[in-house]
Amino acid sequence: MYTSQRYLPPAKLINARLTDAMVGNGSILDTCVVDSAVVGHRVRIGKNCVIRDAIVHGCDFYESKVMREEILKTGRCDIIMRGGRRRGRII
Repeated sequence: MYTSQRYLPPAKLINARLTDAMVGNGSILDTCVVDSAVVGHRVRIGKNCVIRDAIVHGCDFYESKVMREEILKTGRCDIIMRGGRRRGRII
């Protein structure tokens, strides 16, 4: 259990629509819909995603640009990708 503050920037919402949602510090939500959901710290949600009735766990650290490029090369994703739809999930 962490007991110290994280000193993160506030969540960055870019044309995001939130309804009955909680968003953790340091998260970046870009042109998405979040409805009845909890989004943890340092989460990235890409364009045109829809998150409903879900819990999205946060990250322990931000990936560097190099780390993100390596993750994408291996076929994994570090964000909820553009156009993704998640409902009733714990992610």
